Amino acid sequence: MKRKTTYPLPLNSFIVILLLACFSMNAQEQSFATTILNQENVDNANLSVNEDLTDFAEVRANSGTLFFGAYDGVLELAYGELLPANTTSYIKIETEDDLLPSLLGGSLGNLLADVLGIVLIGNQEFTVKALNGNTTVLSAVSSDPNTFSGARTQIVTDAQGDYYIALTPDQPYSSIEITNSIGSLIGLNQERSLKVYGAFYGADAPICNTPSFTSFDGTGLNLDLINLGGAGVTNIENAIDGDPTTFSELSLGVLSIAATIEQEIYFQNTTQPTEDFKIRLAVDPSLLALGVANNIQFEAYNGTNLVATRDLGSLLNLELINLLQSNNPVDIGFDVSAPVDRIVVSYSSLLNTSLSQRLDLYDVSVTPAIPEIAAASKNITLCENSTADLTATTDATNSQINWYDAEQGGTLLATVDSGEAFTTPSLTESTTFYAAATANGCTVASVRTAVLVTINPTPRASDILVAGFDSAICLPEVLEIVPSSTISNNFKYYFDPNKNVEITNGLTADGIIYAINDSKLEITGLNEANNPDNIFISTIEPATGCENSPGDLRQVSIILANTPNISINLTENITADDVINSIEQNNDITISGVVTGDAQENDEVTITVNNTNYTALLDATLSFATDILGAELVLDADSTIDASITVVGTLCTATAIDSEAYTVDINSPTTPTVNPQVTNDTTPLITGTGDSDDELTVIVNGVTYTEGDGNLTDNGDDTWSLQIPDGSELPDGTYDVDASVEDTVGNIASDITTDELVIDATAPTTPTVAAQTTNDTTPLITGTADSDDGLTVIVNGVTYTEGDGNLTDNGDDTWSLQIPDGNVLPDGTYDVDASVEDAVGNTASDTTIDELVIDAAAPTTPTVTAQTTNDTTPLITGTADSDDELTVIVNGVTYTEGDGNLTDNGDDTWSLEIPDGNEIPDGTYDVDASVEDTVGNTASDATTAELVIDATAPTTPTITEQTTNDTTPLITGTADSDDELTVIVNGVTYTESDGNLTDNGDDTWSLQIPDGSEISDGTYDVDASLEDTVGNIASDTTTDELVIDATAPTTPTVDPQTTNDTTPLITGTADSDDELTVIANGVTYTEGDSNLIDNGDDTWSLQIPDGSELPDGTYDVDASVEDAVGNTASDTTIDELVIDSASPTTPTVVPQTTNDTTPLITGTADSDDELTVIVNGVTYTEGDGNLIDNGDDTFSLQIPDGSEY
Repeated sequence: MKRKTTYPLPLNSFIVILLLACFSMNAQEQSFATTILNQENVDNANLSVNEDLTDFAEVRANSGTLFFGAYDGVLELAYGELLPANTTSYIKIETEDDLLPSLLGGSLGNLLADVLGIVLIGNQEFTVKALNGNTTVLSAVSSDPNTFSGARTQIVTDAQGDYYIALTPDQPYSSIEITNSIGSLIGLNQERSLKVYGAFYGADAPICNTPSFTSFDGTGLNLDLINLGGAGVTNIENAIDGDPTTFSELSLGVLSIAATIEQEIYFQNTTQPTEDFKIRLAVDPSLLALGVANNIQFEAYNGTNLVATRDLGSLLNLELINLLQSNNPVDIGFDVSAPVDRIVVSYSSLLNTSLSQRLDLYDVSVTPAIPEIAAASKNITLCENSTADLTATTDATNSQINWYDAEQGGTLLATVDSGEAFTTPSLTESTTFYAAATANGCTVASVRTAVLVTINPTPRASDILVAGFDSAICLPEVLEIVPSSTISNNFKYYFDPNKNVEITNGLTADGIIYAINDSKLEITGLNEANNPDNIFISTIEPATGCENSPGDLRQVSIILANTPNISINLTENITADDVINSIEQNNDITISGVVTGDAQENDEVTITVNNTNYTALLDATLSFATDILGAELVLDADSTIDASITVVGTLCTATAIDSEAYTVDINSPTTPTVNPQVTNDTTPLITGTGDSDDELTVIVNGVTYTEGDGNLTDNGDDTWSLQIPDGSELPDGTYDVDASVEDTVGNIASDITTDELVIDATAPTTPTVAAQTTNDTTPLITGTADSDDGLTVIVNGVTYTEGDGNLTDNGDDTWSLQIPDGNVLPDGTYDVDASVEDAVGNTASDTTIDELVIDAAAPTTPTVTAQTTNDTTPLITGTADSDDELTVIVNGVTYTEGDGNLTDNGDDTWSLEIPDGNEIPDGTYDVDASVEDTVGNTASDATTAELVIDATAPTTPTITEQTTNDTTPLITGTADSDDELTVIVNGVTYTESDGNLTDNGDDTWSLQIPDGSEISDGTYDVDASLEDTVGNIASDTTTDELVIDATAPTTPTVDPQTTNDTTPLITGTADSDDELTVIANGVTYTEGDSNLIDNGDDTWSLQIPDGSELPDGTYDVDASVEDAVGNTASDTTIDELVIDSASPTTPTVVPQTTNDTTPLITGTADSDDELTVIVNGVTYTEGDGNLIDNGDDTFSLQIPDGSEY
């Protein structure tokens, strides 16, 4: 029944007092049972399948009277599909007797009934079943509360206090059957009704998945604990009402024994793996101190399968513990990574405590996955007045991230998409932010994930000290600002207090230069009109990097006092060319200049040279001058004159300075040089070195040459050359060449060498060549030449020089030349040209010619006539010049002219008769014929292996045996391809190249018996014989190598059959000596494939395998055999196999609703088939007088009297 008000139980029996919340159950995606399969004693049955849970069908039951029997009410509701196992169906019901509040407590049902005064057995009772066809897969009965205490059958309630049966069968099912009945304790003619509003299961997951139902259970409890101890669950619906301020109370009272109380929360739609749970609860702080957190358990189920479990203690952090200790409710995140459709919250008792034990359960919510803080957002440390970008993500799709300032409650700061950054406000202290995930369009957020942003303090203006700027200062050349701080020595400088314009090292602004050295600021270029007025300074804390905030910088004010204005300028050139030379260094040099500005006559100017100060007084025109010895200027290290003047004002003193650089050049020019030479040229080219910047003069043999005179040339690279002109020829002799230079300031230098030039024009001693005649084509040639001169010898166009490895100066005024290999001289007469050159280039050549004669012509090369023979003492012949002496070597034996074997025929031919006793065995022999002419030149024949002795019979040919059905077979065998082959078959002779017999070239042969020479069945001797090139003969040694068998094998047969087996066994006959192949439905089966078997008795069988099933039809089974020689035969029958496995036409029954208890039932069925109809357990067959085949594929069944229903 639907509970309308709170039950008036005794004060100590508050177990099921339910305070109803005024709201509607959140809409969920539901799939309803929409078909009534069976109804008995049901009013308005159709209202139970109209998908409206406010309408109901009324299932009636009556206890009966003395005049009519009792009856039950039955209503079976069917889904439009077979539901998978573990699908939970919810059936909304209401009983007339108040049964459901007790059953809501599961295994506590009997105890609760006793407390509430409800009789579960004997009054109104109901049974619920889940069916698959006629098979019951799950059932429960109200008279046994234990049947509603398991995970698969439970009574649950929604937030409005309506009751439902929750069924979760472990098998597929398609309908729900509810039976309303009356027990034996009620009186006669008592009627009870059971309202059925509908049955449904959760279908597609909704966007916002909220809890739909709840129930409770317990263990270790008894009647006294419930009735007296206050154990149980109060206001159970508050845990699913969506109100975070209301709660159900799970209580164990004051216990000293182990017991558990639990509340189950049901979601009619299964959650997604990317969703988590948020459980809002509160506990007594006193219990928390005793460790109750570990006794509070959260379990997540998918149907009856436990997928996750955690205790409260493992999910708490310090902040949550503090909230619980303050007696506040907290939100606990329960992370579950698998689909879930129910949550169980259980409380196990603490032992040995006198405290009342209870748990307040506010809500169990489905939320998007608890956010993860991005790695970049963790451990952020910032400086004061900074903002942070925080990013969190959730695995759930279509979700957003809410950012809060507290773990519970607090202020919603921002809502961003998952993965989008949230920018915090400007922070002045370390702050923790909290991220919670929400699904778009849903109000429930996940538990919050904390992220800490650490804020470091920033330095203050008061942390920076700067001394020396409390009053006006004189204008310095470089103004230094030197700050100090106990925080850091790292400073930054700005033009404004808000740090908008920073002063950087090297910055130039308005003509002022700023430099930062060792953290101090140096300012150059200040004047009264050009002054930054204020400089602002910040410092940086080294550990945190934090810097003063804008507006909190140390200010330095620059106030300049009046300073005298003065300048000094030295005269630029201290000499005419501003260079001090060696003459000027010994004289006084006047140093002068002028001063402008606030100076006066007689003010003193200080001039510094070589670290010595000289003074000069200003005249009326403010000019000054003083004389300084040139030597002092030469000794000055940087060749710079420094002048300064200081003027004292009222408050400040001004100093002006100037510098003037000059050049010192007192060094002599680079000493010139003259390159010594010995030459036979009387007008030689003389060279040397000299600085090209200096002026050069050269004197030779009393003649002076100067640059630009057409003879003496400055090459521009510090070298010079002097060409002695025609008309100034120098006789043989030794000469001093005098070279001198003068630089631009008159310094002079001369070369320090003498006698650099020697003239020698006398020719050397004439060389000679020793004449010779030789047959050596690389002869040694000799002669004489002055060993002091350079020798060159030319032979046959090739020039040889001393030191080339061929021409040698023997050091005793003789020489020798070895003509090298590679420069061989052909026969002929040669002029050997020997010439010498002395040290100065004078030359002389030998005066003889044709000193060398070469005669090295070899005799005519003999030849040997090649031959192959089987004669072991053959006659060998060849050619040779009859004027030369001949020698022939054969098989290691030397034969010479006149020995009685080797004969010179006198016509430039020869013959050698191998004598008896020198027989030559089989083999290949080199015949070596050589001649020698009268001068000892020799020649040998250029051929080898001219003689082959072969007296061995050829290799015996072979024939490959074969048995074949081919009357013109291909016959093969082996034979030496170098020999001539003949084959005789069936009296016919075949020879190589006749178009039939082929030498394959690899010592094998093949003979194709031609058409017209067919060979009939029989056995034949194939005679193969061959002859080698010297006439040796060999024949094969085998016989009867060829058998012709062309008779077809026995024809196989196939046994015809008709069968409904789609993998039939097919049989037949075939000669077991032959190879069998069977083709069925395009699939070829062969012996040994495990399907086709030769039975060994000239029969066979083929088992069509699974996977090759034959559809209905007629099939030709093709059986063929092949004998050992390839003769084939196939069966002569066709269409031997017929497959017929088609089911008959499915019969139909015309549905009807009637009040006739013996109705006429009709339908359709193939009149060719045999029909059977079963109604209410009674079987009817054709011809029984009730079931009639109408002959037109329809039937009719008349339920007979006596079988009413």
